[in-house]
Amino acid sequence: MTFGTNLDVEPRVSRSAGGSTRLVFSSVLSNVNIWSLPVRAGEGKVTGPLQQLTSSGYDAQSSVSDDGTLLAFISSRSGNDDVWLKNLENGRETALTTTPIKEVVPEITSDGSRVFYQTIDNWTTYVINLGTDSAGAPQPGAPEKICERCVRLWDVAPDGKKFLFIYNAPPVSLGLFDLATGERREVARHSGLSLYRARFSPDGRWLTFHSEGRPGHSRVTIVPLRDAPPVESDWIFLTGDDTFHDKPVWSPDGNLLYYTSDRDGFRCIRAQRLDPSSRRPVGPPLDVYHSHGARRSLRNVRIRALEFSVVRDKMVFSLGEQTGNLWTAEMAR
Repeated sequence: MTFGTNLDVEPRVSRSAGGSTRLVFSSVLSNVNIWSLPVRAGEGKVTGPLQQLTSSGYDAQSSVSDDGTLLAFISSRSGNDDVWLKNLENGRETALTTTPIKEVVPEITSDGSRVFYQTIDNWTTYVINLGTDSAGAPQPGAPEKICERCVRLWDVAPDGKKFLFIYNAPPVSLGLFDLATGERREVARHSGLSLYRARFSPDGRWLTFHSEGRPGHSRVTIVPLRDAPPVESDWIFLTGDDTFHDKPVWSPDGNLLYYTSDRDGFRCIRAQRLDPSSRRPVGPPLDVYHSHGARRSLRNVRIRALEFSVVRDKMVFSLGEQTGNLWTAEMAR
């Protein structure tokens, strides 16, 4: 019925009394790119306008080093989902992988020295050491296989020695993989909630994630990181489960927790102040960034591809931009 590179969606059909048929549909072009928003990260205050960092057709799943200079992300610009690295100081972009296999979920270490990622065949985890040549250009090493079936790499510890992944399901629990020993152990579980998008606190002593009991309803949650999973009475819920809250990210000092929230019918970014010692919420949440546009918004990015990072002077996240036209066709009986 239709052909071309755009996405043809939402068809509607009507028939006239004479027997002819009219077809109406929308032809949509969708792009996902990575943007930066200047903020004072410790205060949750925006300090400037949005800045576009990439301009490919699909750049998503971003991760930023703590100093804000290196951006790791997934791009399909070569025809396959590969891991790319961008130096945000000089704009230089480098493909870290060029395989026919689909790579996903890159996570750059805090010091920017390594990039972890996975392939969707058997959820194999790899790490690439980042170096530079004599001219200062990126000189990445060969990928090193870390583990298989560590499903969905969530985050790398601040010291770079451990990472979080899905340990068991259902309900989904969190596991920790020790790079030195290869040990896998469960670090958080709940009797009735599944746990997703986990991150270490900057000091490595706490975990945050969203806990979900039913689709579309979730809470941003904090638990202490211990040798064994903490009891449910030690869990700290920062939000209710009246809507969908996701992607929790710590501020660099650990005293503010950013997250996405669908509470107003759009997908926006909020933040919650925390007590420095107990990590319990202090005061009401802050509205940091409203994404209410239909053409360009956080909600135009598939939820599994949407990631964002917070460093001292900026937030980095993907925005989806959709443009399109309505088409009609008369079809004889």
